[in-house]
Amino acid sequence: MKKSYLLGVLVLLMAGLSSCEKTTIVESPNWKIVDCNVGRSQWSYTGDESGSLQFANNYFYAGFDLSQLNKTIFNDGNVQVYLVEKNSRGEEMQRPLPFSRHIEEWDEEGNQLTYTETYDYFYGIGWIEINYTASDFAYEESWGIQFRPDSKQFRVVMTW
Repeated sequence: MKKSYLLGVLVLLMAGLSSCEKTTIVESPNWKIVDCNVGRSQWSYTGDESGSLQFANNYFYAGFDLSQLNKTIFNDGNVQVYLVEKNSRGEEMQRPLPFSRHIEEWDEEGNQLTYTETYDYFYGIGWIEINYTASDFAYEESWGIQFRPDSKQFRVVMTW
């Protein structure tokens, strides 16, 4: 038991120092945890990326091949995704998806803009897709505001 604990701690330390887009943190006989990092430029958009406003239910997404998500987990297990962020004290925290936040911002002319951003996900055997939707469906640089999601870290927890 002590040897397994030490091995787990070493794996966590090595994963924390890695700069991979997808890093397996821990695997045990009944659960797996995988971190998936999405850079700002890695978010894809479902619609026309011309920079004009889009009102056709478009959203940003990031897909990952996830070999750990096998048929057993898909059919008999559970997959939960968390948005990993820092709180106001700089401590790491996790928000379970789906997650919505209401935003209030101002454009370059001082006009108030309000919208809701939502993160959710779906998956299949061997893959997962994480989605970001703004309630006004605006694309990047609309109204002088950058709507493309920033870099984000997601934690995928699989149990069975």
